[in-house]
Amino acid sequence: MSISDEARQVIERPLDRNRVKQRPGRGNTQFDYIPADYAISLLNEAFSYAWDSRIISHTQFDSTIIVQLELTVPGNAAPVVKQQFGSCEINKGVGPGDAFKGAASDALKKCATLLGVALELYSDETPAPGAGFTAPKAPSAPSAPRSPAPTPPAAPRPPAAPVAAPAPPRAMPKPPVAPPSVPKVAGTPSAASVPAPSAAAAPPAPRAPAAPIAPPAKPAVPAAAAAAASRPNPFAGGSDAAAGPNVTQLNALNNLSSKKELSQPDMIAKAGIVDSMNSPKLTFDELTHSEAIEVIKAAQQ
Repeated sequence: MSISDEARQVIERPLDRNRVKQRPGRGNTQFDYIPADYAISLLNEAFSYAWDSRIISHTQFDSTIIVQLELTVPGNAAPVVKQQFGSCEINKGVGPGDAFKGAASDALKKCATLLGVALELYSDETPAPGAGFTAPKAPSAPSAPRSPAPTPPAAPRPPAAPVAAPAPPRAMPKPPVAPPSVPKVAGTPSAASVPAPSAAAAPPAPRAPAAPIAPPAKPAVPAAAAAAASRPNPFAGGSDAAAGPNVTQLNALNNLSSKKELSQPDMIAKAGIVDSMNSPKLTFDELTHSEAIEVIKAAQQ
């Protein structure tokens, strides 16, 4: 059983990267995915709306909803049937009804993946523009470990210079011996009345040049201000306005949903966001970057 060449060309065509979204994963990783409306539009284009899906079974384990879905598309000789499971968690922002719909959308996208829809997101390489889907390369054989190069011997150090012996200490000058006293004769001027010759004034020692004054240090930027400057702005636009919500926006949406006690569909409906088929979007993952900003603003009013 195989599908037509026209359907295969649509499925193997490179995805519109503006409609590919990202969501956070474990270990600070990001995962690419396509929303359910994009998968439905590719199936409609590939099979001219002549495809069908049905729920085979559904169950709930604790707060997890699991749905088994069957997808049927026309083939060359007979219909092609694919089955897959989808899941969704129930939390404060997603009720049981929304969780069943989310699990069904997840199962539909996984069935479409079995036909080749969005299979390039699971490849190690991104296809070049205009090229079809490229299958992932087989892992190459591990190369033999290289033996470490021998380390050349270190050059011998030159002998150290002999240490000079310390100079002998200088001899201290002996204090002058006072002359013997001479008896005073009348008419002879006393030694006290004879002015002593003034010693020649020694020239002042030159002053050492003043050390240059160092420029004042720049004030350190507080760590909190540096962290705030690098923190992404959830209301910033830019070239990624059509991409999916970033991690900061998803955290803000979930916090507002819990604080306002509103489900994800209610918050999205409050902002009036719909998909390309004019149907209301149901989960935050289906929003674009700019739509997430509108939902945050609408919830804060």
